[in-house]
Amino acid sequence: PEGTIVHAVNLGGDTDTIGSMAGALCGALHGYSSWMPARWWADIEDDTPYGRTYAVELGKKLASLDLRNVIITNKKKDDEDEEKEGEGVRDDGKEGDRNGEVRDA
Repeated sequence: PEGTIVHAVNLGGDTDTIGSMAGALCGALHGYSSWMPARWWADIEDDTPYGRTYAVELGKKLASLDLRNVIITNKKKDDEDEEKEGEGVRDDGKEGDRNGEVRDA
């Protein structure tokens, strides 16, 4: 993972974004601390309320979330919203949907 991130950053371009994306993928695959060199942590500031300790604790909380239910819930909500968007009143005063089904208003 370390080599992957270093290589990604050394490709050039928008290096902070590329490094962040490569780091996020490595972290998702390998966990947050088992592969990251201690020297990468050493220089991260920790004398503010939102320093290294805050970032680590936030990362642990995010990693512990079970997003399967959130994704399913949002999918159902999106499907319901899509159904509502497809209904409406036509120019002839009758209600209808995108499929052409018509009923009296």
